[in-house]
Amino acid sequence: MISWLGFLPENIISIFLQKAAIAVFPFKKGVSLRRTTVIAALTHGVPVITTLGKYTTADFVNGKDIILVGPKNPAVLAKTIEELLQNQTLLQILKRNAKIFSQSFAWETIADNSRKFYQSLLR
Repeated sequence: MISWLGFLPENIISIFLQKAAIAVFPFKKGVSLRRTTVIAALTHGVPVITTLGKYTTADFVNGKDIILVGPKNPAVLAKTIEELLQNQTLLQILKRNAKIFSQSFAWETIADNSRKFYQSLLR
């Protein structure tokens, strides 16, 4: 079932993401590291299908961290959803790698990287 729920508080979104089999984000211009909805899904270990676009960086590895499809192609998107839901091996790989990928967005990691950067300026 697909549901459009609009704005929800963080704690409710977290509950939904914990129960989600997959998350699908068909962005017109493609996924980027600025798409916090994608990062939220990855942080919860949810396998993500999203669109490749001009802002998509090499940070996203198709078939490892995320599944990328071309934009504006609903037939391919639908087929990809069906195929992923039937592929338990790939689902498990994506779940595991989603959590690993999202660690770089944890506040602890960001704070540590910021500290290292500022320390390097003092040398």
